[in-house]
Amino acid sequence: MKLGLVLIAALLLFDGPALANVSRAVLDSVYVDPPPGATLPLGLAFHDDRGRALSLANALDHHPTILVFADYTCRTLCGPILDFATTALQKSGLDPASDYRLVVIGLDPKDGLAGARAMRAAHLDDGGPIAQSAVFLTGTKQSIATAASALGYHFVYDPQADQF
Repeated sequence: MKLGLVLIAALLLFDGPALANVSRAVLDSVYVDPPPGATLPLGLAFHDDRGRALSLANALDHHPTILVFADYTCRTLCGPILDFATTALQKSGLDPASDYRLVVIGLDPKDGLAGARAMRAAHLDDGGPIAQSAVFLTGTKQSIATAASALGYHFVYDPQADQF
């Protein structure tokens, strides 16, 4: 309940336009509908925010995973969503080194390494256990689309705002 009130307050205080310049039809095409038994193709190639090439299997490291898709240069909801996820994980009592991985996949291949590093610095800069075990990934348009599609994650790029 408290987290929901914080989200509502954050949205009310947001200083920019609430909606991108896209049509209702485009907005209606943004949703998540995971297929039954959805699984990620673990062989997909990405790079982490240190520049190392790794597969999704390497990023997950055989751990249950909290996966967040984010536009690393997003100026609206991506940062707060990541903040809410990390706050909930901190309160869970779970150990990020052994109980789970937080994996963030950048939606925009243009953001690259610098975008991933900036998102990490802005939202996980405390150096705590979650920050130490979190993985921020960048990939090609194809690897990102394949991962998103496998999980039923439908997103749209707004070229005017340069955001997803």
